[in-house]
Amino acid sequence: MPAKAKRVSVLNSSRFAHTVLVCGSPTYDNMAAIREQLDLLPEGTLIVHTCAEGADWLTTLVVAQSEGQLTAIGIPANYKFGDKASVFSNIRLLDEFKPDACLAFHDKKLEDAEQAFDMVERVEKLGVPVRVVGPKLSIRQQVEWRQAGVVE
Repeated sequence: MPAKAKRVSVLNSSRFAHTVLVCGSPTYDNMAAIREQLDLLPEGTLIVHTCAEGADWLTTLVVAQSEGQLTAIGIPANYKFGDKASVFSNIRLLDEFKPDACLAFHDKKLEDAEQAFDMVERVEKLGVPVRVVGPKLSIRQQVEWRQAGVVE
């Protein structure tokens, strides 16, 4: 039986100073907030996302306007996996790119954006700093995330 081929990332993330994972609600439409957060990142940062609607697509547009200061790569979910496609996509991004930080954008409750919520839980378990950008957080979320240093 032939040896199993090793999967190699399309892009060598080690050549970038920082890697930031972006996730968010598929209904997120605040491009200005995304631009504001991405403008805080140093030149040469790699942005990775899952090509989902909403925050991911807007991030691609903002990076395209950054005049080469940032680079973005999207890894779309493989829907041959059915309902688990987005979960596998999240795991792949974490495994291949090992982000230094995560930006999560949501327009309602983060819990209502299932893929983004899954990603935030996964990166927090890995100890990756997360910044959540969205409307008012619940009191419970505010307390938990302040204690964890996620939000100020």
